Parts: sequence; C-alpha cells; structure tokens
Amino acid sequence: MKRSARNGKGRSFWQAHVRAQAASGLTQREYCRRNSISYWSFSPWKRRIEREGTGFYEVLPAVVRSIPTENRQIEISINASIKISVPDGFSSDTLREILSVLDMAR
Repeated sequence: MKRSARNGKGRSFWQAHVRAQAASGLTQREYCRRNSISYWSFSPWKRRIEREGTGFYEVLPAVVRSIPTENRQIEISINASIKISVPDGFSSDTLREILSVLDMAR
C-alpha cells in the first residue's frame, strides 16, 4: 500500500474516513474536527477516491448449503427421446449394462 509522503496515511485510512463521514451525516469540516484529522488533507482524498470511482461495496459472506445427496443426479441425454437420470452413487456397472442394452436396441 502506497502511503502519502506528507502525512504517512495511506488510501485505506482515507477510504475508511470517507466512508465514515458519509455515514455520519456530518459536514466534512465537522467530521474532520471531531476526528482530529486535517480537513485540507481529507477533502482532496475524498475527491480523489470519488473521482476514481472507488465505490464502497459491502461484501457479505456467501452461504453455501450442501445439496442433499438424495437429490443429486446426473442426466444423460442419448437423443431427443431417451434421457436417463442417474442418482449420485448409482452403480457404474448397472449403468454400463443399461447403455449396452440401449446400444443393441438401435
């Protein structure tokens, strides 16, 4: 992370304050006064962050639910009229026999 040479504070510092000031409802000057930061540093950082289109997006953790094993299936389409749905864990030997019978029927 590149830090500002003058004040030693980097982008993440200013992004956090820009976000907090927007959420506070306070003017920039009042927010800076209450948080003991320079208005003259805050203001150009805010413009730079907004100009660069660095939006603030809340990233929520994804909820991953496992698929119940009784519902997991593989669907095999032989042609427009033959489709086979095979549940997870189905015997590969049995599947081979079914496909062999279908192949002989052609």
